[in-house]
Amino acid sequence: MGPELAAIKAAAETLRDVVIETPVLPLASARWDGVLPDCAGVTLKLELFQQAGSFKARGAYLGIAGLDADQRGAGVVAASGGNHALAVAWAAQAAGVDALICMPHATDPARIAGCEALGAQVLIVTEN
Repeated sequence: MGPELAAIKAAAETLRDVVIETPVLPLASARWDGVLPDCAGVTLKLELFQQAGSFKARGAYLGIAGLDADQRGAGVVAASGGNHALAVAWAAQAAGVDALICMPHATDPARIAGCEALGAQVLIVTEN
């Protein structure tokens, strides 16, 4: 069972002035004839333009916004070397909460730098 409509509306209101309303564009079907024959009516939501570059910013921000004062004071921890890491770092900064991001040693240096630029503390985790 999915969320109730009231919860969806409440989440949308929480995010209204925080996230970017990303564009939705139709996939030009003529361009894909013979390659993707069933693409008529397909639309693309361009989440690469979202805060932190992916749809994950919404969930990260909603999660942090739902914390009580004590939890916010303790900060948040995430384990990711990808889009979730950047989303949590961004959401924590936007909400004024400290963030520790644990990232695998093979993480792209640009993602590490991105999290640090957003104010997160980064811990690189290596194999034992």
